Parts: sequence; C-alpha cells; structure tokens
Amino acid sequence: MWIKNSDRLARTPEREKVLEIINAAFDAIDTEHIIQKEIKVENGVLSIKGHDFNLDNFDRIYIMALGKGAARAAMSFHSILGKYITHAIVLDKVPLVYDGIEAYQGTHPIPSRINVHASSRIYELAESLGE
Repeated sequence: MWIKNSDRLARTPEREKVLEIINAAFDAIDTEHIIQKEIKVENGVLSIKGHDFNLDNFDRIYIMALGKGAARAAMSFHSILGKYITHAIVLDKVPLVYDGIEAYQGTHPIPSRINVHASSRIYELAESLGE
C-alpha cells in the first residue's frame, strides 16, 4: 500500500475503491517494479523491453542516476546487473546505502556543497568515459 493512512481514509466503500485505484496507479509507475519487469540478464545477455545486448561486447558498464527515484532505480539495476557494473553513482534526495553504489543525498531544491560535490563527481565520471 502506497497510502500509509488508507485505513483511516477508507470510511466508505467509494473511498476504499478510490484508494485502490490510486494504489494501482502508483504500482503502475513504481520505478523498481518497472525495472524488474522490463530488464533481465540471462546467460550474459541484457534484455531491455525486447532489445538484447550481449554483455560480453562491453568493456565497462556504468550507472548514473540523478533525481527523484534515482536511488531506487540504481538499486534495481544493480540487483539485475551486479557483477557487470564497473561503477554506479547516484544523486537523490533520499539516503542510500548500498554496496557497490557511490551515493549522495542531495538537498534539492536548496543549493548546497553536497549537491555541488556530487554533481562534480558525476560530471568527472561522465567526462572520463569517452566514447
């Protein structure tokens, strides 16, 4: 359940139905759910919505995730790609502690040294990748 106080809000059958619809909508756009449903790795082949990529053809794989939902997306990708990932870096408003992911908790919408440092790290990594 996405709505934490559903019990208190569902005072009528109509409200209960509306809350079910809202929860279904949130399920449909849930970052982790979508990634787990649409992205798979089997026998060294990454499949993304029907497009296949042989991971042996790539020297390095990086994950860079920024903004709302970035932490959850990075964790989902990491759980799928795991050993294939060269480096993962995340900047999100929520805290993230996850093995193998360099994570920064930003202060959006308030500017801060944390945001500048994290953005600099992401920029440096992107610049270092080349083609």
